[in-house]
This record gives sequence, C-alpha cells and structure tokens, in this order.
Amino acid sequence: MDQEGDSRAMGSGDVLTPEMLRGCAEPAKAERMAAALISGPEFYQACGRTLLARFLLAAGRSGADVATMVRWIENPSDPTPLLVLCEHAEDLPEGWVQMPVMPEDVQASARYMALLAVS
Repeated sequence: MDQEGDSRAMGSGDVLTPEMLRGCAEPAKAERMAAALISGPEFYQACGRTLLARFLLAAGRSGADVATMVRWIENPSDPTPLLVLCEHAEDLPEGWVQMPVMPEDVQASARYMALLAVS
C-alpha cells in the first residue's frame, strides 16, 4: 500500500465495509488487513497490527460490525473478542486464542493505533 493509501486508512471510518470484516474470518487475511490499516513507528506498528488482527478475526468470525469492534478496542475488559476466538480455537493457529501480552503502555498505544485505523 502506498503513502496515500496509508493516510486514507488511518482514521477514515469508511475503510472497513461489512464484506471486508467478514473477509477477516481467517487469521492470514486478518493479519493482512491489520498491516494495511496500521502505520507508525515500527515497534508500535507491529504491536498494533498484532492486536488489531485479533479484533478483526473476532469480528470476522462473529459477524460483528465496525462499531462493535470499536467498542471492543475501547474497552479492554470486554471479554467478547477473546470468547469469540476461544469458540473457534480448533480452527486457529497456536497463539491466536489470546490477546497479545505486552506492557500496559505499549498495549495502550497499540489499542490507540487500532482504534485510529478503524474509526
């Protein structure tokens, strides 16, 4: 994706259509979508992409819309995305049935990047 594509992705609410979210029902597709949506400093970019891929996958598997995914990202204590991933554990590669473990400040930055990418 070029510079213009990245700038459109960051913070533009019409980036993710329902069809695109449904397309994120597979881990590899969720990872590619997260990579296309998140930009920033390399370390935080990697953390943001990892976190966003989990939310995209949970949304793709559950049929959730963008507004629901935004609520999940905004509320770290909401167990819903993790529960969705757990329901599909047998279909997912190892490590996908958990939210990534990272220091609190890094997780806050990753959540912020994910939120910017989808809202």
